[in-house]
Amino acid sequence: MHSTYIILATTRATEIYEVHDMLALLIASLCHDVQHTGRTNIFEVNKESLLSIIYNDKSVLENHHCAMTFKTLSDERCNIFSNIEPELRKAIRKLIIVAILGTDMAKHFGIISSCESRLRNISEEPLGSLETDKESFTEMLVHASDLAHPTKNYSVYSIWSERVC
Repeated sequence: MHSTYIILATTRATEIYEVHDMLALLIASLCHDVQHTGRTNIFEVNKESLLSIIYNDKSVLENHHCAMTFKTLSDERCNIFSNIEPELRKAIRKLIIVAILGTDMAKHFGIISSCESRLRNISEEPLGSLETDKESFTEMLVHASDLAHPTKNYSVYSIWSERVC
């Protein structure tokens, strides 16, 4: 979540993201590994685990993280969206799902390729001018944040690694 916050706070993210979008990205970053099994998608699929059966072998863990995120948010004690208009709630939900599903390492090279391709014509079509920009950059931003942990100062890295594990 920290890396997502830093990217949002230190870049021109507000050119494509509104406040509710940034909230969605922060929530996705916070929840992108909720109830992680400690195993990989490939392991889950090969083992024919209950999760792989439920999610039809597609982004098994990421789909589970999304489901658990929204299960938690549906609890009245945790529903921070209860007073938000239904259309805005749907938009936030959609972005959270895009962000969490984008953390699947099987999508890594596709996300990189898509980002590189989009940046090639950035001068003709500025960031935010294409309908697909928000979702594409959401995938890339949260995926990059997910991978950024080892890039932190070792004292920060080691403390958080011990807390998580």
